[in-house]
Amino acid sequence: MRWLAFSIFHEATEKDRLRFAIRESQAVELLPFSGVVLVPGSPDALIGSMNWHEKPTWVYDLGAALGMGPGYLPKHARLLVARQTRSSRTLAIAVQPELPEVANLDLGNLQVVDLKMLNKLAALKRP
Repeated sequence: MRWLAFSIFHEATEKDRLRFAIRESQAVELLPFSGVVLVPGSPDALIGSMNWHEKPTWVYDLGAALGMGPGYLPKHARLLVARQTRSSRTLAIAVQPELPEVANLDLGNLQVVDLKMLNKLAALKRP
């Protein structure tokens, strides 16, 4: 199994050099951060919604979703569009631009992202 590693924009992750990973098969596309519409009254973990190939897609702040508080979004942020399975709904995470592939042996230094947990957050507030 192959994995994609990434960082998020958050002070805690930069200080501790915390990096994350998802299965390569879960990654769908990497896009510039644009077209995101803020959702009033949404939880901190939910940045907003975007139209991805005619499908409404939630955009998440992974740091806030993991209880680290809201992060920041510089101009060079990218959106990692992913899905838990081929039939599940897509979601997007604001990430650093680089997404290197890593082998199973290198996962010890990475925190694997549970896309199911993010999908549960999405169930709390639908567009």
